[in-house]
Amino acid sequence: MRSRRINGLSATAIGAVAALTCGSALAQTSELYLTSWDTPQTFVVQNGAIVRQFNRSGTSDGPGLVVQSSIKCIGQDPGANGREYDLNGAPLSGMYANAGYASLYDGATDGVHNWSVAHNDFNTNFAVIQADADWQGQQVLFVPANRSSGITYDSTRNCLWISNNNGGSDRVQQFDFNGNVLSEFPVSLQSGGGYGIAWDPADDTLWLTGAFGTTGKIYQYSTSGAPMQTLTISGIAANILGAEFQAGGGSRYTLRVTGRCPGTVSVAWSNATPSRQQGIVFGNNQGTTIIPTGACQGTQLGVQGSVRLVNTVGTGSGSGSVNGQAGTAACGHYLQLVESGSCNTSNVARIPQ
Repeated sequence: MRSRRINGLSATAIGAVAALTCGSALAQTSELYLTSWDTPQTFVVQNGAIVRQFNRSGTSDGPGLVVQSSIKCIGQDPGANGREYDLNGAPLSGMYANAGYASLYDGATDGVHNWSVAHNDFNTNFAVIQADADWQGQQVLFVPANRSSGITYDSTRNCLWISNNNGGSDRVQQFDFNGNVLSEFPVSLQSGGGYGIAWDPADDTLWLTGAFGTTGKIYQYSTSGAPMQTLTISGIAANILGAEFQAGGGSRYTLRVTGRCPGTVSVAWSNATPSRQQGIVFGNNQGTTIIPTGACQGTQLGVQGSVRLVNTVGTGSGSGSVNGQAGTAACGHYLQLVESGSCNTSNVARIPQ
């Protein structure tokens, strides 16, 4: 990939900046939505305590859920209907039928697509299911190598985190949308732990749920796999299989990279400011780099290591894509978009292999 300079975003300047390390706060400050499998209860937990709760229409209404401006539950099993609720639990008009996948226990969304895992679906070999933001057009996206249950979307890395689970969880894996494992770490959440997983954008940490022998507990991990804390939530006696933090409603500046490397790679964006220029920035690894000079001085990037500006393209109407040829040296490394004027940054996306 060839480096260029535009709007003060210099490949030389970016590459000269030392990487900084980000820490994670030991807290549970965002509202975490937890759905029960054996009761219709939904709990909203903050700072280790229930701040509100409500009952869904029944146990087959969820527990798989996504949370944006409203809560959208998917029917648990083939033919079952999930319902839509406001953030306080009042029923809304949406209804979301399960098109034929067994045991959709958890959910995730980027505001454009929803995902779940068919935990007990032998016909699909326990696949990841993708749908649109209203749970329509359900189809198999990929099949994890290990049987899984929990799923959550990470908008910083533009990836899915999935908890391997068969009665208890022993591993969390990070996937791209082609089903490639990007990273993984072991956990020891037996006796029903880890059916649900949620990524908190406030502090970039992962939370896993307890159930059955671990009922009432939630577990916090860093995205590198370090155990951070275990909380016992007073008032939860149900088996929690679904977990989500509120997503951004699809308004986030989003980058997706698809294709084959080496070979033709597609760089697609959405929710950019229309009629602007944007830089495509390359880095060897995920991390932190601060732009030191120019119009975007002080902007924090999510990539580090040989950081450089590889191209600039217009944002068009706010969404679009470009294709390019990626050589072997680029495969498995990372891209991020930086918008001129606003200096907004997209999520970080991995170049597929």
